[in-house]
Amino acid sequence: MRKIPLFYKILLVVIGVLVFFICASLIYLWDWLKDYQEGLPVGRMDELIKEIKAGDFNDFVSRYDFYITDFEDTENVVDYLEESFKDVKRITYKKMYSRTGERFYIYADEKAVLTVNLLKEKKGYKVSHFLLNTEIGVDIKVPKGFKVYLNDIEVSKKWVESEIGKDDAGFEYLFCMQDKEKVIEHYNVLGLLRECHVRVCDYEGNEVPLVLGDELRVSYKEVAFLVPEGSTVYINDKKVDSSFITDTVESDVEGVVLNKYTVNGIIHDIAYCVKDEKDRDMLLEVAGNTVSLKKIKYLVDAPHGYDVFVNGSKLDGKYLKETGVAVDELKYIPDKYVDKPVYDRYEVTVLGIKPEVVVKNSEGFEVVTKMGEEKAVAGFQVPKSIAKEYYPIVEERAYMHAKFVTNDLKMYQLSKVLKTDTQVYEVYKDLETQQWMYTDHIGYEFKNVKMGNLQMYNENFISCDISFDHIIIKTEKEVFTFPSSFTFYLAYLDNEWYIMDVIINSSANA
Repeated sequence: MRKIPLFYKILLVVIGVLVFFICASLIYLWDWLKDYQEGLPVGRMDELIKEIKAGDFNDFVSRYDFYITDFEDTENVVDYLEESFKDVKRITYKKMYSRTGERFYIYADEKAVLTVNLLKEKKGYKVSHFLLNTEIGVDIKVPKGFKVYLNDIEVSKKWVESEIGKDDAGFEYLFCMQDKEKVIEHYNVLGLLRECHVRVCDYEGNEVPLVLGDELRVSYKEVAFLVPEGSTVYINDKKVDSSFITDTVESDVEGVVLNKYTVNGIIHDIAYCVKDEKDRDMLLEVAGNTVSLKKIKYLVDAPHGYDVFVNGSKLDGKYLKETGVAVDELKYIPDKYVDKPVYDRYEVTVLGIKPEVVVKNSEGFEVVTKMGEEKAVAGFQVPKSIAKEYYPIVEERAYMHAKFVTNDLKMYQLSKVLKTDTQVYEVYKDLETQQWMYTDHIGYEFKNVKMGNLQMYNENFISCDISFDHIIIKTEKEVFTFPSSFTFYLAYLDNEWYIMDVIINSSANA
């Protein structure tokens, strides 16, 4: 056998040692590369992908932290993952930029389902937490002080993304916050796994209506008011302040300027009214969502030549609708005995409430004006100093009337102050026959006499109100009292004051 030289023996030993060290180095390098690969973020992500593909999401959720809202639980998370990764063709991940650590998206096909946040450890990376990439959220703006609820759980202030003050762009002044803090809170709740039931309650805890759809918002009512300057608008018994005035417009009623209130932010049922400067309710009419004052055409009958003032302004000829209007209360008095006055009839258009009407005679004395719903009628009153001159005449005629109806004055005596071709004469003739108040008595007297409202249609024609107690003394122990109230119309003819008409007023019993 040929003997191997020493050189080759040494060479074989060296080669063997080298092969051993090379193999050991390769094994060590392999293990090091393997550990290095596993210590990289992508290595940790590969492991997570394997776990997800395994499909045991109950175990998966139990081993990691998931950042979820207060309105979800782990069961909802499991359902979300099972639904998201069901029947997908591939599960991948993609790194995203983050200042706080390593962050990756995990995709189910093309949809990003999860966001993973990794933290560096001594060896490799660990999962910090998962975020659920859901597109479901709640975005709503409400006045500060309102409360928002999801699935009957109150949404905390941590979900307030921003506050919008009255000086900020996008601020909307709402009526419901008129006397509250002028701040709108913008709630933006993200990461919901399912559609939630949303409720909003106002300052008093009353649930408010919502508008559902692409934009979730509180359903506010809006109404506009067109009212004269000086008027006050009330909604649900709350005064609307001037900050809601958005415009000023001329009314088609002469001399009236209207403020336009545009009031948004009304919740619940709405009741409103408008009051004038004297706190009187004004009549309203509604067209769409605009409330305006009802136009009132109002007539004023005033003695010819008298001055008429409506709401403090004197009326000129353009308001004169008609002249020569008969005075209705004088219709039963024959024209041949008196020179009847006539009215001038004015027509004005006012807003919301009957006007204030003042009528003055040529000497500036204000006469009494009776205000009806559609018409005011002025009288012919005179100052009390003048009226007192005629009171004794009226009193005498009233006593004659009273004595006649109790048979203390005969018809032939009363006829001295009556014209036989007047209606009042026929009435007295009927009374003479009926004697409807007659009763045996031993005396009479008149007490508590009051007179007023003397009207002078001209210097020979007047009317006057008179009331008194007509006391009938039947016996010394039996006395009857008849409250009496009349209006007498008297004309001065042939040096005598004649009774032209008598009106028994409602308070009279005789």
